[in-house]
Amino acid sequence: MDTVLFGCFGGLLGNVVRLIQTSAQPPQAHTIDFKDPFYYVQLVLLAFLGGVFVYLYDISGMKLTALLAVNIGASAPIIAQNFLSAVPPVGSRKVD
Repeated sequence: MDTVLFGCFGGLLGNVVRLIQTSAQPPQAHTIDFKDPFYYVQLVLLAFLGGVFVYLYDISGMKLTALLAVNIGASAPIIAQNFLSAVPPVGSRKVD
């Protein structure tokens, strides 16, 4: 269970890196709006998603260390994007 918490921490770590990169830019170029509620929703969602992926790795029998759990949590958006891109698009098919 503690590895899931490390995964959640890894999910938050991606946002911390984004905040550090934003702080290095001039104020006119900032892309983060702290008044937007979606910012806080995605902050919590990425942490939760990091924990979910670590949990899935854990129940599949993979031996996880704390460092690996943080790494999986931090890469949760990339993992989710790969899952979603593997699903074929739904639409009309042309039948010959």
